[in-house]
Amino acid sequence: EHALKTAEDVKSLSPENMQQFEALEKAPTWKGVSDIVATRDWDLYTQIPDGTLFGKIRQGEVWRLISPVLLHGTIFHILFNMLWLFILGRQIEERVGKFRYLLLSLIIGVGSSVMQYLMSGPFFLGYSGIITGMVGFIWMRQKIAPWEGYPLQKPVIIFITVFVLAMLALEIILMTLQFFHVVEINATIANTAHIIGALMGMALARLPFFERRHA
Repeated sequence: EHALKTAEDVKSLSPENMQQFEALEKAPTWKGVSDIVATRDWDLYTQIPDGTLFGKIRQGEVWRLISPVLLHGTIFHILFNMLWLFILGRQIEERVGKFRYLLLSLIIGVGSSVMQYLMSGPFFLGYSGIITGMVGFIWMRQKIAPWEGYPLQKPVIIFITVFVLAMLALEIILMTLQFFHVVEINATIANTAHIIGALMGMALARLPFFERRHA
């Protein structure tokens, strides 16, 4: 209504409009299971208006199930993910074909995004859930079908695993500090998408549908 774009715009509101703005900020919204745990507000879910959870998707905007993976916060963020996509994606596409490769990415993208939304609310983005899914997929194919010749080296798998676990540990520490009211700092890392993506990749790798196609 007031086209607020900056903090200065908010300060310019009249006292009456400022009250309306503050009321909107305090309105219960879905911030995920992690917020309920960290704040110990166990009744928070019951305070959220009906239709809030997956609200836009219920209204037909089904692309929101996958669109978060296409968004990135910084140039470094997208370059980092696209570098891994180039390394990992080519290996999978060469062995399973374009259609199954895209289907694999879509399934992991939707699954990891939905779980991240349930855990932390709607404010997340990035392709890294699919990236960890590809790592999990290749690792599992190397275990059960080594003749398919996936060239991903063990140090790479260890590096990505350590990175994900380190970020998870950081998030747990911050949630613990918030839980005990020591400090309120929220980690802006989609750890749930990382972990669920990896698990989905490993699970999908066990399906005969994703075996290496014959030349």
